[in-house]
Amino acid sequence: MADTSWTVHIDQSLLSEARERARLENQDLDQVVQRLLQEWLSSPAATPRAPAELPAGLQVEYIQSPHYEERPPDTRIWAIVIHATANDSMNGVIDWFTDPQSLVSAHYNVGKDGRVVQMVREEQRAWHAGKSQWKGVESVNDFSVGIELVNRNDGVDPYPQEQYQVCLKLCKYLVDKYGIEPEDIVSHRAISLTGKTDPAGFDMDRLRRDVAAG
Repeated sequence: MADTSWTVHIDQSLLSEARERARLENQDLDQVVQRLLQEWLSSPAATPRAPAELPAGLQVEYIQSPHYEERPPDTRIWAIVIHATANDSMNGVIDWFTDPQSLVSAHYNVGKDGRVVQMVREEQRAWHAGKSQWKGVESVNDFSVGIELVNRNDGVDPYPQEQYQVCLKLCKYLVDKYGIEPEDIVSHRAISLTGKTDPAGFDMDRLRRDVAAG
């Protein structure tokens, strides 16, 4: 994968706008697409920005996923959902979460080596939880931050200590920032209404205890 902190994908909305401009201006579609991309690249939205208020010592890259939306008005973030990626590499996760057809994303991905890539800003609603419920409240995407751990999710693939420690540090940061209770750090399995099993083999009780210990 290219060494860059952002990626650009031509999604359906861009293509629709390009086709309409090409028709109205009687221009070649490829030329219109290139012009629209240049307009986007020169806009503030295309400028990579580091996430704010990161905990000391936690290095985070930012690569924007196209799969997000605004949270419902006045929504408070009060849960963290831990996932496993069901694959072997961070680059595979990035490719999938930036694929226009995948329609999935998470706020943070944590690699086996401790690498952290943020793909949706915390204030936005990522598409990680699916059909879900926690403490009687449905649509967990609305009020949670999703963290993906690179792991095959087979119950055998290990979660290295470096990966665990970074996940712990990230959870402590989110708990402090949003006032999240440790008991509301949950697995995808715990909230899923469709039988998800991740993160298989990950010790959620240990994570909650370590977060609570401060």
